Amino acid sequence: MKQYFYLSLITIFFVGCGNSPSPVETTSSDQLTETISTEEPILNDQPMNKENQGGSVEDIIKEFPDGILSFLSTKEKKCLNENATFDMLRQIELDLLGGRPFSQDAIEYFDKCNIPPPPLPGEGESNVQAFPEGNAPKNVEENVKLVDIKSLDQDGVSPHLEIVDNTTLRLFYSSLSANGLAVDLCDYDLNCIRQGAIERIQDLTIIETTNGVRRGYFVEFNPNTKSKEIMTAVFSEDGLSYTNQISLGISDGGSIAWGVPDAVVIPDGRIRIYWVDESSGMRGEKIVSATSNTTDGISFTKDPGYRFENGYVDFEVLTAEENNWKAIFSFSPEGLPKIPQSLFVATSNDGLDWSFTGVPISPLDLSYLDPTGILLNNGDYLIISAVAPNELGDRDYVLYKKILKLP
Repeated sequence: MKQYFYLSLITIFFVGCGNSPSPVETTSSDQLTETISTEEPILNDQPMNKENQGGSVEDIIKEFPDGILSFLSTKEKKCLNENATFDMLRQIELDLLGGRPFSQDAIEYFDKCNIPPPPLPGEGESNVQAFPEGNAPKNVEENVKLVDIKSLDQDGVSPHLEIVDNTTLRLFYSSLSANGLAVDLCDYDLNCIRQGAIERIQDLTIIETTNGVRRGYFVEFNPNTKSKEIMTAVFSEDGLSYTNQISLGISDGGSIAWGVPDAVVIPDGRIRIYWVDESSGMRGEKIVSATSNTTDGISFTKDPGYRFENGYVDFEVLTAEENNWKAIFSFSPEGLPKIPQSLFVATSNDGLDWSFTGVPISPLDLSYLDPTGILLNNGDYLIISAVAPNELGDRDYVLYKKILKLP
C-alpha cells in the first residue's frame, strides 16, 4: 500500500498543471488516515435482547465492526466460536471500548486460541500485540533485525532504490521539495545529489526484463477515466525520462486504500506486480498481485486470492529466486496513534503464499512505511523507508536508511 499524503499545496500545484494529483497524495494507506472518524464510540453496556443472544463471532462483528474480533484470522474466529460463549465475546468488545481490563475467563479463551489480547491505553511497548498475527512461529524471525537506523534528512515517501554500479545507487521518491518524483544519485552511504525530477507520476519501480528492456511501473492519474491507474513505460538509463507509456488496465476502482505497485522479475522471467487493493472496513487493506503473460511485462493476469490481509501494506520483494523469496512490508496507519506503522519481513517459495510472524522488526517510537531495498555483497539488505510520527492527520515524512539482517 503505499501511502502518504502531503499538504494541499502540492495538490494545488498539480491541478494547475493539468488536473493531475500530487505525486504523494495517492499512496494508499496513509490516505485512510484522512477518513478516520473522530467521533467517540457509543458504549452500550446493556445486554442484548434475548432473541439476539446465542449468535456467532460474525454477529458480534456486525455490532462492533471496528472491534478486536474483526481483525482476527478465520482460524482464530473459529476457535473462539468453538470455545467461548456469545455473551463472553460480546463482553470482551464492551470492555475494550470502555477501557476496562478483561476478565480472567476472557484471557483464558484468548490464550486457548493463541490470540494475544490487545493492550489497553498506556501499555506502551505491549502494543506489539495489537498487530494481526502471522502464520509462522515467532522463533522463525528471532534473528531478523534492523540496525544502523539513520535519517537522511530528506522529506519523501514511496522510495525506490536501484543499483547503478558497485559504487553508485539511484534513489527515486515522491517529494514535496522536488515538486514531483525526485531522482537522486547516491553512494552506498546514501550521500545523494539531486539529478532531476519527474512530474505527475508516483510509486515508481523499475526492473530489467529478460529481453534487456528497462521497464518502469508507476501510478498516474488518467484524466479520461478520472481514476488512478498502474502504467508501464520504457525508462532511460538515467531514470529521468520514459517513452511508450501503456496502461495495464489496473485502476483504483474508487478505493482510497489503493496503489503502491511493486514490480519484480520472477524466476521464469515474467513480471509480477504487487499492490494494495480491496480495502473494506478498518484496517481492511489487502495485498494482491498480477503476473505478466509473457516476459515483455505488458499484459497481466491477476493472481487468485490475496497475498496478505488485515491491513498489511507497502509490499516490496527483496529476493525472488526459486524456492527463496523474501519481502519487507508495512502496516495500515488506521491504528495510530496507539499502533504504529511498522516493518515486517516474510518468506515464500513461490511469491504467492507467504509466511511471516506478525512481529514488527522496526522500533515502535515512530512509524515506518514504504520500504525499498537492495541486496548487499555481504548478504545484508540496505533498506530505505519513509518515517513519520505516531500520530493521525498531517505528518512530516522523512526518509531513513537502515540495514536489514536476515538469518
